[in-house]
Amino acid sequence: MTQETQSAITPEVKAMIGVAGDVVESWGVVDAEYLRRFTQAVMDPDPRYWDEEFAKSTPYGEIITPPIMVRRT
Repeated sequence: MTQETQSAITPEVKAMIGVAGDVVESWGVVDAEYLRRFTQAVMDPDPRYWDEEFAKSTPYGEIITPPIMVRRT
């Protein structure tokens, strides 16, 4: 008996790899509270994104945005 596996990476998704998307402007200010709520919503426990005291001990020295939340300054 063999089991067929399906991939979530469809041909359409593969065609998008390496293609730049449109820049979308943020609708509001991204501050520490927003980042804390965002990381709770996506269940990302990494304290670099919401814990200011912990973030001071990292090479960045302050909280950073998670990679899932790409932002241009």
